[in-house]
Amino acid sequence: MIATFAYPMGGEMSFEQSDDGGHLTSFGYGRGEISSLHSLIVGETGPLGGPDTAPAAYEYEADTETATVTTYGGQTVPAHVRPRPDSVTYLVRVEGPDGTYELTAQAEAGEGDPCPETYDTIARHVIESFEPVA
Repeated sequence: MIATFAYPMGGEMSFEQSDDGGHLTSFGYGRGEISSLHSLIVGETGPLGGPDTAPAAYEYEADTETATVTTYGGQTVPAHVRPRPDSVTYLVRVEGPDGTYELTAQAEAGEGDPCPETYDTIARHVIESFEPVA
């Protein structure tokens, strides 16, 4: 992995895959770690081809937003945001040692009632806590 997230710490690796197209790693924060009724998924994919920004890569998607987030070292980058009734996902693309990588933070309802405003705050906070692995 090229990145780690300072917030939240912990979590368990929920998925890992490598192939000729790159590498995907996801960490899950399930029931009981963040909340008994909600969950958080943090992921990294890359290296990728194509656009260097997430909004450019997903410009074809409907019902999405573009935001500017501040990542490690005060760098501002455009984020692609997928607000849904039961989840909010932030995606950003950053330069890694061997190409462009996509970082993902998704907060979502588990068994509880959806809280989209809270999910937006959490997903944004996680994306903005990105730090490169030393």
